[in-house]
Amino acid sequence: MKIHSVTPLMNKPLLSALIVVGLLGSAGILTAQSYTFTDLSDHPNGVNGTYVTGISGGTTVGWYLDGSNVAHGFAESGGSFTDLNHPNSDRDTFVWGITGSTIFGYYRDSNAMLSGFLYNGSVFTDLHPNGVNGNNYITGVSGSTVVGNYYDSNNLINAFVYDGSAFTTLNHPNGVNGTSVTGISGSTLFGFYYDSNGKRNGLLYDGSVYTDLNHPNAGNGGTIITGISGSTVFGQYFDSSMITHGFTESGGVFTDLNHPNGVKGTSISLSGGTILGTYYDSNYSPHNFIANAVPE
Repeated sequence: MKIHSVTPLMNKPLLSALIVVGLLGSAGILTAQSYTFTDLSDHPNGVNGTYVTGISGGTTVGWYLDGSNVAHGFAESGGSFTDLNHPNSDRDTFVWGITGSTIFGYYRDSNAMLSGFLYNGSVFTDLHPNGVNGNNYITGVSGSTVVGNYYDSNNLINAFVYDGSAFTTLNHPNGVNGTSVTGISGSTLFGFYYDSNGKRNGLLYDGSVYTDLNHPNAGNGGTIITGISGSTVFGQYFDSSMITHGFTESGGVFTDLNHPNGVKGTSISLSGGTILGTYYDSNYSPHNFIANAVPE
């Protein structure tokens, strides 16, 4: 594993787009923070890319693309990789994350439809929200609550919550072109919605109130929220050149988090309290890492 240390450049203050729906929030400031980056090993068969998406204890999970660009899920522990492919997958299995010992994600079936699943180490369990038999996927688990997304008859993406017995659709009031949740922490959901212009807007939902959170440097690609821990929010945004940048936000202060070798982009998420990320080198090849903030 390679370890890097980097301090992002300081940016001048800008107004943020932090709002509670219908109310203007406080101004946001861009600042700097030093991080160390530990690069993670690729799957040995991931000739077209490896993507680490979750970590729990000593186990990391994710998916890789083989030489035929077929996606395979995997779990890794102590340098040993185990493939996780759904038995009904006709082509692809994507592992989105892990909570405790529960692995979740989605697969592509023989009808080329996407179906979400949970995996407890021995049994795969499919979930089909609102009677949808395909094109749905699971993005988070917190206790007995499962969250994810599905596509409706108009091919718009809709967020859902499953409490163990019933599915509830959740859509941001301004998400006229769709709403997507990327995960859940405790009782707080996070993700993004597409506004009337098709731009992504980061969102948090505490069960009653939607809060928008957009990075001040986000271009037309917008902002995606990918994690929350206490008062700190994690996410990524697309700049004016559609390059992705990771960031954290706390108290209206935005801090960019970019891998030093991520010249073609960096994306981050939070898994089990650990900052995971993927950066893209000059050849657009993906590489995965763990980031740790350097105490100031």
